[in-house]
Amino acid sequence: MSGWRGRTVLVVSPTPTEPADFGNRRYILNSLRLLQAQGARIVFVYYPAEHDWRTAVPLDQLHAMQAQWEAFYLAPVTRRLHAEPAGSHHQLDEWWDESLGGLLRWIFSTHRIDVCIVNYTWLSHALELCPPGVLRVLVTHDRFTGRKEMLLEHGIAPEFFYLTEERERLGLLRADIVWAIKEDEAQAFRALSGRPTLVFPHFEAPDLAYRCRVPRAEPLRFGFLAARNNVNAVNYRRFFAMLGRMVQHWLLPARFILAGSLCDLLDEDAFPFLERLGRVESVESFYRAVDVVVVPMAFSTGLKIKVGEALGYGKALIAHAHAMDGYLPCHRFHALDSFEAMGAAILALIDAPALIDEMEPAAIRSARDAGRRAADCARTTIAGAERPRRCVVQVPADLLALPQVVDHLCETCHYLSHIDRPDLYVTGDATTVAGAVWRRLARHAQITAAPLADMAAQDAPGLDEISFLDAAAFRRRGCVVLYSLRCDEAFRAWHGHAEDLLLRLERWGTPPDLAHDFDSDCAALSDWTERSVTLIGTEAAEAGVRLAGVGARLVRVPLLVSGSVSDVLRRVRVLPRDGICLLAGGDDRVLRRLVASAGFRARWGRLARLVAGPPGLLDALRDDPGFAGFGFVAIADLPASLGLGRSVPDLFVDLATDPAAHAWLREICALAELPYLSLADGVAPRQAGLANEGPGPHVLSVLGHVFSHDHVAVEREGLRRRPQRDLDSGWAWLWRLVKEQIDPG
Repeated sequence: MSGWRGRTVLVVSPTPTEPADFGNRRYILNSLRLLQAQGARIVFVYYPAEHDWRTAVPLDQLHAMQAQWEAFYLAPVTRRLHAEPAGSHHQLDEWWDESLGGLLRWIFSTHRIDVCIVNYTWLSHALELCPPGVLRVLVTHDRFTGRKEMLLEHGIAPEFFYLTEERERLGLLRADIVWAIKEDEAQAFRALSGRPTLVFPHFEAPDLAYRCRVPRAEPLRFGFLAARNNVNAVNYRRFFAMLGRMVQHWLLPARFILAGSLCDLLDEDAFPFLERLGRVESVESFYRAVDVVVVPMAFSTGLKIKVGEALGYGKALIAHAHAMDGYLPCHRFHALDSFEAMGAAILALIDAPALIDEMEPAAIRSARDAGRRAADCARTTIAGAERPRRCVVQVPADLLALPQVVDHLCETCHYLSHIDRPDLYVTGDATTVAGAVWRRLARHAQITAAPLADMAAQDAPGLDEISFLDAAAFRRRGCVVLYSLRCDEAFRAWHGHAEDLLLRLERWGTPPDLAHDFDSDCAALSDWTERSVTLIGTEAAEAGVRLAGVGARLVRVPLLVSGSVSDVLRRVRVLPRDGICLLAGGDDRVLRRLVASAGFRARWGRLARLVAGPPGLLDALRDDPGFAGFGFVAIADLPASLGLGRSVPDLFVDLATDPAAHAWLREICALAELPYLSLADGVAPRQAGLANEGPGPHVLSVLGHVFSHDHVAVEREGLRRRPQRDLDSGWAWLWRLVKEQIDPG
């Protein structure tokens, strides 16, 4: 079943999964939960063909389904639902709605889809929209050939959807794999189309909490649960007529309880021995209210999901052999050949209630058999599927101590997850990373880490979001390297298996805050000159020159996409602002002369709160009387400290002359609309000899414009204005590259 891990599965359904109060709803819900438990990511597309969605959108149900699946889309209905056929039978695509087709085309163009599962043959046109490489699965639910004839045979006017044999064959041929709900229908589909057809039965995980708990002195409660349709109505009327004669003749000491919307179809004065519950809030409430479940279905199509429910809830079951078709009978009352035989079973239970003690374990055995067969079907389905190429984001564990790196990873993985949920491959010691960081990352990526030297440490608290795989095992999952934050030894060893490589070499801080060995990175890249190697995310000229020999290309990708999942930005935005943060440049003389100047002291010295710089410089400044009263923080630690106090700086003054020195901080300030003044930009023009002559009039004049004597009343919109960021040349470029690499077709 591990073959489903990491797969993105698009599910098209005309039936909702909430509330799961009808058989087909529970069938879809449980089958998808099985795939989800094995690591599949479900993208659920609901085409609302149910009656309760025809006049309004039930928001509680909509929100519940949005919470159930990793992605949820609601397709608009633009045609008449469940229309009568134009001829004697329906055309295959007679109920198709092109609005659904438009939505699916958009999803396929913007998402990486590995498997497409379409429910019901009348929506099988959706399979023809799948791009190459997508495994196409048709869930039939029912056989539509012969359905009209079967209904007429039992005196029921043709209803719902029915096809000729040839039209149903064309629908089956659209799929790579067909799922039937029971074996006799699977055989018919194989003979009709020749397509691989597997049986995926309805199953319920056994739950012993619903077993009989009524004292034996009380009358037994026999329960019937059925939805409103004519096939159910004919079967149940015939059975209740027979049961009514038994009740009248034997004066049976028992209660007979009918629940479900079928109550709406039965006359109020018919079958007076029935206790009618009508529609119930949940099927669980019904199964708690009865001791024995009776399913009198002598004819129908499809699987009797109400049988699967009763088995899963561990209830004593009396069923007709036709109703039990598709399930393993584990008791003599499970597959009786007539309604009269079912009546005799009811009499036997009334006379000997202790029979329930053997019928309930039999139900559990049958439910477990259905669960095993469903799991086998899922395993066989995915076994032959081509493993898709996956986007891999690589990061050494030590970088995860930097909040701006974690923010960047969350934003990147969230952005790319619309194409395909990325793999985050972590090298180094994963035990050094906080559990809160793992939980944040796990919301946006599948996390895999290199095995630890101490294997027992893999079970340490906080590591439950991670799977540990060595390089070879990880590579067998069909991944392709696309994005790396740094090229360490473990990653270089793995790259011998990589097909393509995209490196991001970003200077998150000034060395030695984060040592970055461009020499070793260049040496590693020299082995990949024949592959597609691209350097992104840096403005450092040094890196560009050193890597030019291996065909590197510089493309600026900002730290954050929009800041929507940035923890640093979230904290910064909510706190009040006060004081100035001075960012040291490569030469501390600029910083010292600015702080020592009379103009700065007179006007803004009282506002200066913080100096950020490399640790060595900060140690020297702590002993300088000119910096008495200042706070100090290392540049690398600044993102972690932002927002943790009672306020954030009201202005950042960047004294570095390298535009890339504090690019990540400038970006955070831009998104948070924090004023940011830099010597390297046009607000404070650079002058020759600035470091030697002091800050000069330019820095002081700009500060004077920004901060007047009346601190609060000064208009500072010029620096607060959010600058335009050229996202299309960076993030959109990355989107296109990833899409092309993982989905070459």
